Amino acid sequence: MPMIGTGTELLVHREFGYDRDEDFLEAGALFLGTRVDAGETLVVISAADRFAALAERVPWPLQCLDAREWFDTPARTLSALVGLGREKWWPAGGVRVLAEPVWDGRSPAEIREWKRYEALINVVFAGTPTRMLCAYDRRTVSSGVLDAARRTHQGEHYTDPVRFSAECDRAPLAAPADPIASRGFRRGDLAALRDFTGREAAGLGLTRTFPLVLAVNEVATNIIKHGSGVGSLWVWSDGEQVVCDLIDHEFLLDDPFLGFVPPDPSRTGDAGMWAVRKLCDFVEIRTGSTGTLFRLRVRL
Repeated sequence: MPMIGTGTELLVHREFGYDRDEDFLEAGALFLGTRVDAGETLVVISAADRFAALAERVPWPLQCLDAREWFDTPARTLSALVGLGREKWWPAGGVRVLAEPVWDGRSPAEIREWKRYEALINVVFAGTPTRMLCAYDRRTVSSGVLDAARRTHQGEHYTDPVRFSAECDRAPLAAPADPIASRGFRRGDLAALRDFTGREAAGLGLTRTFPLVLAVNEVATNIIKHGSGVGSLWVWSDGEQVVCDLIDHEFLLDDPFLGFVPPDPSRTGDAGMWAVRKLCDFVEIRTGSTGTLFRLRVRL
């Protein structure tokens, strides 16, 4: 049975595995049904067919969110949680969240980024009145996901998020599929780079190119302003996504959570990579001896 926060600590982030639907309901009802602090909001993010059964067992109003819709991409989900926390949950007295992420139907790269998402919860929500309990169905979830869950949630096997994120980045990124379109860029080239990106993405079948163009423009701007000043762009498709690789062969990043931590509302300059991660379906970054690669993915 998972440990339940007492209400005196900031950020409780626990996990539990279950083998029967009844076990999920019992643990969820215990977590949500214990004494609610004044103003505390109770949230369930799970399969929709479990809402009614949980509501019957919990003597408090529940906010219910369909996991299939909620767990869209890690960055968008983090952004939505932060937005609700800042605007509604935390000012009212805090939030208690029972969540069951969606793992089936994900590619290996997507699973890796959702594992990272669980580690990032510990960074993004540190110091907030948030209690989160994440459920894992041991009948369907892989052993790799279960092992990661033990390391990304508070407990005996908890791993520092910086270390866990660095381990995620050890996975190599596959080389671009042929054919690819490419061009270099430097200061003064952004307008032409935007036109090139939009044209190539549309040619690959992307009907709504504007978000990707904005994201490419932002990353290229960062390379010009904060990197070596010179970069290259590759545009290609893997059959399911349009992919843009932006490469700076000299610049090395030192921020393990670039674009994942919410920007300070008082500093608009912090918002660039946060926006990039929301504009794209997935963003992967690799930095090392050969420079830095930003890989932006948008689903076809």
